[in-house]
Amino acid sequence: MSGEANSGDFPLSQTANGQVTIPANETSTDLTLGVLGDALVEGNETFTVTLSNPTLGTLGQATATGTIENDDAAPPQGPVVTIEPVGSVIEGDVATTTPVTITLNRTSDNEDDLAQKTTVILSIEGITGVEDSAEGEDFVIRGGADTLPFQQKVVFQRNETTATETINVVGDRSFEPDERFIVKVLEVSNGTIGEPSEVEGTIVTDEQQVNVALVEPVLPEGDGQPGETPTQFEFVISRTGKTDESLDVKWDLVATEADPAGSQDFVEGQDITGMVSFLAGDTEKTVTVGIHGNTELEKDEFFKLRIKDDEFPDNAFLGQKEAVATIDNDESSVLIDPSLALEVVEGDSPDTAATFSYQLVRTGDTDKALTVSWAVKPREGADNPVDAEDFIDDALPAGAVTFAPGENGQDTPIGFSFQAKTDTVAEFDEDFQVELSLPPEDTGGTTLESPEVLGTNLDDDTGRLTISPPSKSLIEGDSGDQTPYTFTVTRSENFTGTATVKYTLKNTTTDESDFVPGQDFEDTLEFEDGDPAEKSITINVAGDFDFEGNETFEVSLTEPSPNVSIDPAQATAIGEIENDDQQVNVDLEDNIYSWSEGDPDSAESTFFAFNVTRTGKTEESLDVQWELVTTEPNPIDFATDLDPEQVTTGTVSFAPNVLEQTVWVEILGDYVIEEDEKFTLRLKSEGLPPNTSLRMAQVTATVRNDDALPEVYIGERGSPAPLFEGDEGSQAVTFTVSREGDPVRMSQPSSVEWEVDFANSTADENDLTGPLSGTVDFAPGGTQQEITVNVLGDLEIEPSESLWVRVFNPDDNASIGDGSQAYDTDRGELVILDDDITPPVLSFDPDSLNDGFEKIEGDEGLTAYTYPVLRAGNLKVRTTVDWQVTGGKDFMMAKSNDFVDGVFPSGTLTFEPGDERKDITVNVVGDTRAENPGGGTVQRDSVKPDGRDTRPVIRGVWHHL
Repeated sequence: MSGEANSGDFPLSQTANGQVTIPANETSTDLTLGVLGDALVEGNETFTVTLSNPTLGTLGQATATGTIENDDAAPPQGPVVTIEPVGSVIEGDVATTTPVTITLNRTSDNEDDLAQKTTVILSIEGITGVEDSAEGEDFVIRGGADTLPFQQKVVFQRNETTATETINVVGDRSFEPDERFIVKVLEVSNGTIGEPSEVEGTIVTDEQQVNVALVEPVLPEGDGQPGETPTQFEFVISRTGKTDESLDVKWDLVATEADPAGSQDFVEGQDITGMVSFLAGDTEKTVTVGIHGNTELEKDEFFKLRIKDDEFPDNAFLGQKEAVATIDNDESSVLIDPSLALEVVEGDSPDTAATFSYQLVRTGDTDKALTVSWAVKPREGADNPVDAEDFIDDALPAGAVTFAPGENGQDTPIGFSFQAKTDTVAEFDEDFQVELSLPPEDTGGTTLESPEVLGTNLDDDTGRLTISPPSKSLIEGDSGDQTPYTFTVTRSENFTGTATVKYTLKNTTTDESDFVPGQDFEDTLEFEDGDPAEKSITINVAGDFDFEGNETFEVSLTEPSPNVSIDPAQATAIGEIENDDQQVNVDLEDNIYSWSEGDPDSAESTFFAFNVTRTGKTEESLDVQWELVTTEPNPIDFATDLDPEQVTTGTVSFAPNVLEQTVWVEILGDYVIEEDEKFTLRLKSEGLPPNTSLRMAQVTATVRNDDALPEVYIGERGSPAPLFEGDEGSQAVTFTVSREGDPVRMSQPSSVEWEVDFANSTADENDLTGPLSGTVDFAPGGTQQEITVNVLGDLEIEPSESLWVRVFNPDDNASIGDGSQAYDTDRGELVILDDDITPPVLSFDPDSLNDGFEKIEGDEGLTAYTYPVLRAGNLKVRTTVDWQVTGGKDFMMAKSNDFVDGVFPSGTLTFEPGDERKDITVNVVGDTRAENPGGGTVQRDSVKPDGRDTRPVIRGVWHHL
């Protein structure tokens, strides 16, 4: 053996090695090792047994390890703290709290342990992973917190063995299940945590909730036959929570929005309103609703039972307040698919014969077998009904389909089919109907959804008609012209006999004015027996000079004679009328309708670019005349506002296929302050060809005034940096006033007034000296001037202050900044920073309080008592403080005759700037009277002008001999 364990862990009789023998015919044997117990607190120990030197074999797993687990524990340190069960508490109503008392015990075999205080930290926690765990909002938590866990402190005073702490549960008026929480001993100082260390508590709800549910939400309606027990829905009305009091719950039956049940669906005498009464302790009541059955095929129907909280007590609430019942229709019906008319081409040979196939489906109750018969019959009222010769074996098809119990035709298709006889004879389409019937003796409540369906055997031995448009689009021509559009109708496959077809002209983007007068919009085209395969339809289009987009119209074939059919893919052809007119427009380039006029000495002129464009038929050249005209209000003055070389009339010329030309108009800049001015470029219709029209014939441009008076401002740029006010005297502060504008007006003088704006400042007139308003004058060409205000220093402790200076009332050659930028506002701000500090602090010297304050008074003369007073903090100011000695009526207190002249001493200390200490000296008069020791109080009063007391009173004692 080897490992962490040693020989002391085993009995003396246990050897550390030995031999083990496996008997013949055995596959295993046990090796037992004894271990000695002890009371030592130690770690787990391991030992290893190793096999070696086998005889008649080899070793496989040669080692095995055992572990001696320690089962001893260290004795507790200090008293052991445990917690008692907290049980349950009723939560209470809203705005109330209910206390929960937590009781702790501490025990110890050592009385000295209990003679010390023990502090315990409790943790109040929710229970993780359960729905009924309490939450923070269920308790009153110090500090306004609302989450768990939170902690409470409990202190065992000396020699106490029991301590309690109270937590408060918050009441409410909402239903919820009982909630559980844990109180845990989290930490113990001067002690250890014993068991139990945590307990569970329950907050018992004092509300109740009422719910309604159905035992079976879906039930069959039944047939309503004599002797049949009606279907009954059982609605269970239940309550949970506080059920120790009686409760009345009203209910009523209510229709649903979709497929509602009606009064006829309930048994006679069924109540549709009522009330259930719960006695104390009752938790469930049942309302039974009887259903009147029938054999009508109908949809499933629905109704609901609703409970109401009328006259509920304050602690009762509705949970699931309604339950919906489904009356399951238990009749069945048979449907046929397709239910609409089925049309199939008859075919020319047996392998292409028309096959008509139908699927049957039944719905509802499918428990019983069902046979459905079918038969093909000539369609009643048809012009061309079928007869027996149109089908195989010259007989009208008929048969029957059987549904086995449970079959519905949806999981496995169930149906029937039949074929028509083929031929190559041109004939009319022939119509038939398929009739379904049920056995008259027993339908099992089954009805036929569609007792008959229609079908048509389509003839495929007719000719085929198609229509095609002209080979290309055609130009419409000028006014008075007409352009013929020829559409081709082709007959194919069967050319025998006379065939007719109707054609219709339909406007799409055209109207009747696009066609010549007398144009037929509807007519019939006829093919005689043996006629060529193609016939023509001519549509005559009327020309015009109107500019318009290309237009289309349709010619459609309809109503063919019986021996021809129309190919659906080529039943309509479209004709396109190509526009051969053009249109001219004018607009400003990039849709910029205004430009600033500019300055006369600018290197760049202001130009307006008028784009003249044309669209439509542009293959030919075109000249368009234009002119400039004034526009009200504020028209431009062509004589002064246009460049001298600028013309006001002209012509733009378009070469073939050129679509755009530009007319440039140059504007002269100036320094005149004026309104924005307008002018218009107008295209003229004179000289335009007949096929050319003007759409947007003119456009107006605006010349924006860009001149203004010089702008004067202070703003951020002119505001001075923050200033420390100082202790005395004044400081000059400068605000910079700026002026900017066009050179002509800047070459002239300007002036504005200024003032300190106290209305918007926190500083006042007491903070300044010198002028508070005035005038700022700018010489010709001047761009900056300065305003100076003088700020007074003081020793007053106060917040920093703002001081605003504004400019206003400009003369005729100036304007005030509009504030569109932070830098060009009419005002500037100075921040005056307070640089005064807190007042000095006065106190008796704490190191000298007991030095010499108790003395022998003596038989005669004076005994001096000295009291040092210290000053700290701001030593730059002068400080005074009054002091006086007081006695009292107590026999131990000094009297006035203990002092010079029989008067309690008093006086004033003065600290000059820089002084840190002053002494108060009190002289006590000696005498030979036998009396108790006397005492007096030295008290400071009326600190001024700057100072704060921290130890305003001190006492002295003298002994009588």
